[in-house]
Amino acid sequence: MKIKKIGASPYEVTAETKDVLVWLECIENESHPSYLNTPYNLVQGQRCPLCEGREPIVPYKIAYFAGKINKDGGFNYTFRKGHVTTLKEAKDEVNKVYKDIKRKYKTAKSECDLVIIDEIPDVKNGKCEIKPHEDGTLLVGRMEGTFDGGEFFIDILTKTN
Repeated sequence: MKIKKIGASPYEVTAETKDVLVWLECIENESHPSYLNTPYNLVQGQRCPLCEGREPIVPYKIAYFAGKINKDGGFNYTFRKGHVTTLKEAKDEVNKVYKDIKRKYKTAKSECDLVIIDEIPDVKNGKCEIKPHEDGTLLVGRMEGTFDGGEFFIDILTKTN
């Protein structure tokens, strides 16, 4: 499901809102962590995922870079609006971004691969230099490749908490 944003004021959501995630506390067990849910799902009876034996909703954000990397090895991401809530949706979104980049740079020889990883890449081994952001965001997947004007990275990011 495509999520417009995480967090909203009571004036921005209704019982029918399906594209905004809000943080909720478990009312049955204080030891359960906060969880994300849509107002619509909550009204439909969906409560704490741990109490109900389900996986919690995980928000994934797509970020991309295309061009030439700075001399110091740095680059600035562009973030796609909204979040998705499954890795399949995240991969689909990555493929859309890749097609846009390929079309923009008009290259047929772009090489790429989408890799889902479990941990932050090791910078010392020449892999991508992604560190956890201050907000706890981590890299969980990357598509990368080259074209005549430089290279590109499309990353799937998620929160650690």
